[in-house]
Amino acid sequence: QAYVTALNDYSGMVFRLPTEAEWEYACRAGTATRFFWGDDPEYTVGDDYVWWKRTAGGQFHVVGQKLPNPWGLHDMSGNVWEWCQDWYEPNLGTESVTDPAGPETGTDRLLRGGSYSNPEYKLRSAFRDHTAPDNVYNNVGVRLAMTSADTNTPPVLDRVGSQYIAEGATLSLTVSATDADADDLTYEAWNLPFGAVFDPESRTFTW
Repeated sequence: QAYVTALNDYSGMVFRLPTEAEWEYACRAGTATRFFWGDDPEYTVGDDYVWWKRTAGGQFHVVGQKLPNPWGLHDMSGNVWEWCQDWYEPNLGTESVTDPAGPETGTDRLLRGGSYSNPEYKLRSAFRDHTAPDNVYNNVGVRLAMTSADTNTPPVLDRVGSQYIAEGATLSLTVSATDADADDLTYEAWNLPFGAVFDPESRTFTW
């Protein structure tokens, strides 16, 4: 968490650990099978997708050397366990919930994904593990989620179009936009003719 805080301060972005639900959603990438590449009952396909005990050679590897899941995410399973924000709760219940955040307190945090030192079954998309957050292991890492720091409503151009201008004529283009949050807006234009001038008070390009 100290690393995440320092990263946020440095970058101006909002990074955080994903919730367990967010992690599994990203891992499955729309699939409902045991692994994101299929059920693989004999564990004959997974070698192309993950570093697990029989292929990793007893160590973690640089991310991206195996095939990604359907959403283009590499190493969601295997290589290293990944921390989740949730406190561990062994009993998830039977009711359907949307985007749960886990219990408010606990002693252990969730780990998901399995690692290079684990047998195949621990790399299933649904497999859960946990440990105290101050424990340090060389087969545990992080995959951060990013939340936009700017939740303002984006500006919407009132009018966008094109117009043919005869040779020697002058074109005046007024830029206007609406913004629900009443923020200061920045206007940019590309490929304007040489000599085009922008008047910020009238928000008008003239050339």
